[in-house]
Amino acid sequence: MTGEKNDIPRLTTPEHASAVIRDASSKRESTDVAMLAIVVIGILAIGKLGAGILIGSVALLSEGLHTLLDLFAAMVSYFTVRAASEPADYEHRYGHGKIENVAGIAQAAFIFVPTAIIIYRAVLGIINLETVLAGDGADIGTWVMGLTILVNIFLALRLMAVAKKHRSEAIRAAAYHQFNDLWTSIGVFIALALIWWKPEWKILDPVVALAVTSISIWMAWGLFKVSLERLLDRAAGPEIDQKIIRILDIRKPQVRGYHNLRTRIAGSTIYVDLHVELCGELSFRKEHEIIEELESKIADALDGSDVIIHADPCSGECGDCELDPDEQRVL
Repeated sequence: MTGEKNDIPRLTTPEHASAVIRDASSKRESTDVAMLAIVVIGILAIGKLGAGILIGSVALLSEGLHTLLDLFAAMVSYFTVRAASEPADYEHRYGHGKIENVAGIAQAAFIFVPTAIIIYRAVLGIINLETVLAGDGADIGTWVMGLTILVNIFLALRLMAVAKKHRSEAIRAAAYHQFNDLWTSIGVFIALALIWWKPEWKILDPVVALAVTSISIWMAWGLFKVSLERLLDRAAGPEIDQKIIRILDIRKPQVRGYHNLRTRIAGSTIYVDLHVELCGELSFRKEHEIIEELESKIADALDGSDVIIHADPCSGECGDCELDPDEQRVL
């Protein structure tokens, strides 16, 4: 019966698909690093909250709350990476890559929430000349924050390296969270260190907090903007177009032109579709060979791409055909 699942075209990965699509190890590395983030961030959150309760530091407690939100974001990354790596199915024939873009928007929102709270507390601190800690226990807080900064640097760099390698928006969002947490940790570290050294410099605490949250908002906006643009199928960019055009130029004179070039990004995959104009005298077999070669070369140039090319006959207004007679159809 027409319309049944068995009647639809088979959903398979083409041979020219890049290693990012075909290699299951790339998905495994993404999920492994996402799980690493969950474990490390969980330990950091417990450490900050425990130290904050021990020394009575509101700054450390606020930082611990911020890290708990990062933990939630890391859990979102882990589950979205696993979902996005699932192959195309009957209901989702383009795959599940956009789940990563949705996760990016959600995680940007998670950054806005704690920064708004920190800004509120910082403004009150400046107005009332209040500080989170008046010297007692600031030494412990300084050492705790110094250690967490080192851990944050390692985790953020690791996440960003995997995100760039596999073009994972969910992992990139988690990396942004860690860089955001790194800056806030540095701000709290500086504030506690200065209060430890000079308790009368308490005004520096809310001032540093405002500077740090400004950076956090800027990073969150960048993450939100990129994720939203990809959900709206914004073009992959002029540099991607130029790579495709250079490959088409190599195949002249068989390729006489192109049109309807479209690109978009969903998750870690670049989708490309276009029409190429081939000599109308070429045999169907020869046209198919050229299209297969172009799709393969474009997929290799754009690691992680899904390429579909439609062949159109040239207009016939290009003058004498430059192709060898052996390449033309024998009528």
